[in-house]
Amino acid sequence: MSVNSSDHHLVNSGICPTCQVNEQLKFCFYAIKTILILPLCTSVLYLGFQRWRRQRSVKSVSHSDVLTFHLAAMELFWGPGMICYLCGTYLDNFLTRLIGSCVFSLVFYGEMFFHMLTCVDRYLAVVHPIVYVRLRSTQGVKIRNACITSAWLIGLVCFYIDSSGNSVIISMLCFLTFPIIIATYCSLSVLCALIRPWPGEGGGEKERVDQLKRRAFHTITAILGVLCLWFVGLLVGIAVSQSPLISKDVRCLALSSVTCFSFPTSLVYNCNLIPIQSSLDQLSKRSEWTFHYDDAIFSQIYKKNLCCFLGTSFCIHPFIPSPASLQPLTPHT
Repeated sequence: MSVNSSDHHLVNSGICPTCQVNEQLKFCFYAIKTILILPLCTSVLYLGFQRWRRQRSVKSVSHSDVLTFHLAAMELFWGPGMICYLCGTYLDNFLTRLIGSCVFSLVFYGEMFFHMLTCVDRYLAVVHPIVYVRLRSTQGVKIRNACITSAWLIGLVCFYIDSSGNSVIISMLCFLTFPIIIATYCSLSVLCALIRPWPGEGGGEKERVDQLKRRAFHTITAILGVLCLWFVGLLVGIAVSQSPLISKDVRCLALSSVTCFSFPTSLVYNCNLIPIQSSLDQLSKRSEWTFHYDDAIFSQIYKKNLCCFLGTSFCIHPFIPSPASLQPLTPHT
């Protein structure tokens, strides 16, 4: 790849080597995101490693946890990418700078697809609980792994499209609008499901279940809010960067700041998806015997357990339903 094509890709990626006025401010943006996201992603991966070492079973890990671990691992590349680009800029090394730009594309585009997959996982768990549990089989794991591989490759595909001479605006609109729409639809569907009364609610548990649903509702609302913030920031940044009435330095800074709008999304997702180990282990054990019931009864039992799952995975005080609360439901013979 020639020097001109390298510079062209860097400009397309929102990292403009010719904009000297705002260079320090841009590096400040990237450094702040790196410093804040590094300990959080490290904590998520450490908790995941602890759980894997204790259970020694891949099947015991939920799809949501696996997606979270891959998202945390992907965002750890942001720091090395920034270092490569910084060294390439000050050493005037186009190859090193291009490697940093490739890492930026991988993280920027890939993390949105992991957010989308996480929202789809929640959507299936709440709206289609029977399908969700059946996808925990070997076939479901294969589908999950294929989706994860695609998410990792998306960033490299976008990097190739940008480096081939196409505008970064096309890549952003094509590869980010679709996952944002899917994530928004899934989040709104989950919110609607949380508002509606579920079968089996009542008795002394109703107040505690309602409290968990309310907290889960607030958490999903926060996640949807930061997704909308990211999308609005993306549109505003693109609009400003394409305006001929604004100076080149300001346009370059506007396009560079688009990546910073993804930080609140990453922060909310990772904070709300750090598993509470003991509660999730108890919940997974209680869900093993639910397959002995038919679909109608299983749906009632699972939704009770699901409410507990929502309260646990979103870092809310866990509530494990007592066995007595499920005794009125009799097995299907």
